[in-house]
Amino acid sequence: MYYCSITGSFYGAYCMLQFPRLDPAIAATMSKKFEIAYFIARENLAFVKMKPLCELVEKQGARIGQGYRNDKACATFVHYITEDLRMQQLNSLSEVKFYSVQSDASTDSSNIEVELFWCYTLIPTLRMEKG
Repeated sequence: MYYCSITGSFYGAYCMLQFPRLDPAIAATMSKKFEIAYFIARENLAFVKMKPLCELVEKQGARIGQGYRNDKACATFVHYITEDLRMQQLNSLSEVKFYSVQSDASTDSSNIEVELFWCYTLIPTLRMEKG
């Protein structure tokens, strides 16, 4: 397994990848597949959409290779993206003294339950000096 570090945002439209031990051409194809998997997860699409979206991206001129284009690969990509985002969140929470977590759940018109979680942190940026 190759080491990868995923730098992403919960609200971002992309996922930028860094593969330090891979050939740049292979890293570019894997990066595009991670971006497609991130899009699928963010838009709450079925993992079986991986293959059609890869074909669409390839029709636009991007070279993404033939491997890792199925639903199982998409699930694997999403797993590693979520693990990296979870670790980033845990690391940022371990560095602060105060935080608050709120959650909310609702059901939309298609009877799908949606759960939202907010985490507020207090990061002091200005220190007052006595004197």
